[in-house]
Amino acid sequence: MKKTLFISSMLLTLGLFNACEDDNNTPVAAPGAYEQEALQDANLKIDLRDAATPLVLTEEQLEEKINMIGITEKPEYAADTKVSYKLYVSRNNDLSGKQELKSELKNDLLEVNLSDLNELVKNMFGKKPQANELYARLIATVVDGTTVVAISSDIAGPIVVTPVASVIESGYYLIGDINKWNPDELLAFKHSGADVYDDPIFTFVGEFPDNCYFKFVPQSSVDRYKGGEEFWSTPVFGTAKNGDTSLEGVIAVAEAQAVRFETGGFKKVILNMEEYTYTLEELEMGPNLYVPGNHQGWAPQSAPMMYSAKMDMKYKGWLFLDGEFKFTSHPDWDHKNYGNAGGGKLTDDSNAGNLKAETPGFYYLFVDLGEMSYEMLEQTWGIVGSATAGGWDANTDMVYDRATNQWSITTDLAEGEFKFRANNNWDYNFGGTPEALVEGGDNIKVEAGNYTIVLTLSYGSENKCSIKKN
Repeated sequence: MKKTLFISSMLLTLGLFNACEDDNNTPVAAPGAYEQEALQDANLKIDLRDAATPLVLTEEQLEEKINMIGITEKPEYAADTKVSYKLYVSRNNDLSGKQELKSELKNDLLEVNLSDLNELVKNMFGKKPQANELYARLIATVVDGTTVVAISSDIAGPIVVTPVASVIESGYYLIGDINKWNPDELLAFKHSGADVYDDPIFTFVGEFPDNCYFKFVPQSSVDRYKGGEEFWSTPVFGTAKNGDTSLEGVIAVAEAQAVRFETGGFKKVILNMEEYTYTLEELEMGPNLYVPGNHQGWAPQSAPMMYSAKMDMKYKGWLFLDGEFKFTSHPDWDHKNYGNAGGGKLTDDSNAGNLKAETPGFYYLFVDLGEMSYEMLEQTWGIVGSATAGGWDANTDMVYDRATNQWSITTDLAEGEFKFRANNNWDYNFGGTPEALVEGGDNIKVEAGNYTIVLTLSYGSENKCSIKKN
């Protein structure tokens, strides 16, 4: 027969954290507290009830409750003693990193809302719908007058829980008029590369024709098609209403119809696969991107330009930078401009901070507006080749003129060939014809003599040189 638990009337303040971590399940006095009388039969024991079998939660179950834990043994308390309970769970069987799970005690059963359990599991383990193991401990707080004692139970578990979450696949693709509905030429959505349950956003940027219908293809359908299944027998996502031109919508899985752009041009399609929604954006896109900044008085109408050779939202340019700058889609501030989002990323938030060149100099810039990213590299240029003093092994350096934004050199050349090369390596080099230099182009042939060579690097067709024999 259980004995009554007697608690000393002397003040005892017991830290809950210490009580939770006590391996002997007995109260641990806080420093400076009075000693207590001996506790008899103070053990608190629990077991698993509805949580004894794995819980695979569904959306419908989140309104339900379960009797998760049962109390199998507890002390009998003296009259007028107040006792309250809190249930703690952890992903570790030593209860490190524990969190409280809201519960209600009814007839020695701890009842919990499955919605609370679902959120706690996602908070601990992430949103992926996979089986996770939890361990539980019950803390009893016993109050007798001014005396407080905390008793911790043994540990119960593992409790196996699979949370409710949308199925998010590793990749998604676009099919439609933009690729002639050809399943062998699917267009891939971009993703950050993070766990898809941490980042469920997929984006596609491209040039769409007028009156363009399209749908979304999950990775699993692509895999089944590659495995020999007929493509249109596999799931393809879309919207509920065929030809829907709404800029936002819910992704339909069953009996999916096509989304539609009424007008052509560069567009962005954003999928949120946690919410199963899509967003469509019109993009202000042209062949040029402008670079106003401290280097030219923050005047976009006279700013140096970058160029997208393939109109694929990827821009290149060479220019002098001196401190802070931004990119603009037009030679004004009335349209989109792009600033610093940190980590080599851009944002079109009008309140974004400026980008910055740490040292004044001549820079190569690359911008990918599809990825909203940029790269910048300070460069010095020279000539290299069989006609130069350094041969093909070392650059003969050119001199930069800030006023003309050109590189030049006057030097003796032997009969032979040369190219222009940056930073004394082959990462960036130009060749071809003087009137139209191209990256990685052919060697330029010269006769022996003394030459003045001027290199102009800016953007697109403006990359050229002059070679004058003195």
